[in-house]
Amino acid sequence: MQMKEEFFRMLFEKSPNAIAYQELLWDENGSVCDCALLAVNPKFAELFAASRSEIEGMRFSEFYPIQDEKTERYLVMLNEVATSGESVTFNMYVRALKKWLRISLFVLDKDCIASICTDITREVLQEQEMEGFLKANLDMLCVIDTAGCFVKENKEFEDVLGYRSEKLEGRSLFSLLHADDREMTENMLLEMKTQQKSVRFINRCRTKSGEYKYIEWHLQAIGQYIYASARDVSETMCLNLKLQESNERLTKQAVTDKLTGLHNRYFLEERLQEEFERADRYDEALSMVLFDLDHFKKVNDTWGHLVGDDVLMQAAATARYFIRSSDFLARIGGEEFALVMPQTPLAGAVKAAEKIRSALGQCIHPHAGQVTASFGVAQRMKGESFKNWYQRTDAALYRAKNNGRNCVASCSEPELAPLATISLEWRSCWESGWEEIDAQHRQMFELANVLLNANGPDVSKESLLPPLERLLEHVRHHFSAEEKILAKVNYPQAEEHGKLHHKLLAKAVRLKDGYVSEEIRPSAFFSFLVDDLVLEHLLKEDVKFFPYLP
Repeated sequence: MQMKEEFFRMLFEKSPNAIAYQELLWDENGSVCDCALLAVNPKFAELFAASRSEIEGMRFSEFYPIQDEKTERYLVMLNEVATSGESVTFNMYVRALKKWLRISLFVLDKDCIASICTDITREVLQEQEMEGFLKANLDMLCVIDTAGCFVKENKEFEDVLGYRSEKLEGRSLFSLLHADDREMTENMLLEMKTQQKSVRFINRCRTKSGEYKYIEWHLQAIGQYIYASARDVSETMCLNLKLQESNERLTKQAVTDKLTGLHNRYFLEERLQEEFERADRYDEALSMVLFDLDHFKKVNDTWGHLVGDDVLMQAAATARYFIRSSDFLARIGGEEFALVMPQTPLAGAVKAAEKIRSALGQCIHPHAGQVTASFGVAQRMKGESFKNWYQRTDAALYRAKNNGRNCVASCSEPELAPLATISLEWRSCWESGWEEIDAQHRQMFELANVLLNANGPDVSKESLLPPLERLLEHVRHHFSAEEKILAKVNYPQAEEHGKLHHKLLAKAVRLKDGYVSEEIRPSAFFSFLVDDLVLEHLLKEDVKFFPYLP
């Protein structure tokens, strides 16, 4: 018995909870009117910020002299426990301590009741914060624990998803997610918890009726909870998806020839830039085949345009049968087609063109009969522009026509006309109005013409390199000065324009290095000067910032 008493005494003294033994005091009506604190443990004294000797022996009315509804409530609870013999637990705000306590009362004997007090201030404040958060606005609001389980939700959250609070609380958010959105949501929660930042994302949540709604979330972790505001964006997402599908259809229409289903010229020119960069970077062959149907005007004049369209579709289907998945075939106008063949040298492209030519000649149309085609083939030189390459291929095509049609001709010559005759002429309509820029543009033309005029069949690297270096140095200076001016006038696309400068300079350096190492011919440089630097950049890109110059 003594050992038990010692055990209970030790439990009383070392308990992490605040414990007090109270003797009940009765009034003449047999109701509890007060109590005396017989004994308190160290935690109780610590909680109430007083020594045990100060507390023990005091009446409750002395210890807690403020007479208000909370004081009365405590006495009512004491009376209830003493009368019923059942324990009770309740929360009470102790104004003197500015704390919320959870108090449990239970009977020890007829006139003695024990109380256990727990400080729940943080819990109550967090609860109040949750309630305030949930009532803050009309958005869907909820509180989730760090495991992803619902703690509380507001009415709007219930209304959108259809679940009552009691059905959601304790349930995992992941149980509502579309299977395709689980991994993304897990990653977003992990990012928020590890980087201590708010995150926004959209996923699909299943409603009570079984349908999925797109929910846009804004999550912020605070302590052990995640506070989430959310919006039903299903209508917007559906409109966006329809718009995306519509845009994809329009994009496909924009790059597709309606009649034949082949790519069109716009797609060809857009796609070729990627092919040029890859071919130059990895030193890969790239060839083009141009072909058009022989005497096609006669087909239209004799049989009408409906038969002509049918012949074009038949030719497109035949040619498409013989190309590889890596090739791309386009109708570039009328009866003319272009086939671009990556990683294919001239000989391979000629062979492919011959196969298509032979197959076309064997296709007998029910009305138009046999319709043949003429082919021109050229392999792109390293660094060569599309314009120059196309002109060489087109020249080969006309050579095939001049050779009697229904044949394949190739262009192996690096250039078909002496480039020394090319001259760039400045026009006043290209003036920007900013003297520094215009003067530098005019000087760039002058330096480019010096380089073009220095070219000839017997020209040496030693004679071409000095004017080339002077031109490149001027271009570097001009680009730098122009970028400073664009920043000064707050041109919105200044950063993107600077990136174009960097790209052009990088290409110029590659071409120069290739020329020095004899990997490319001078014509590649001149093609770059005329097509890329002047026609493409100056006349298409620079003119965009002219309206921003004062």
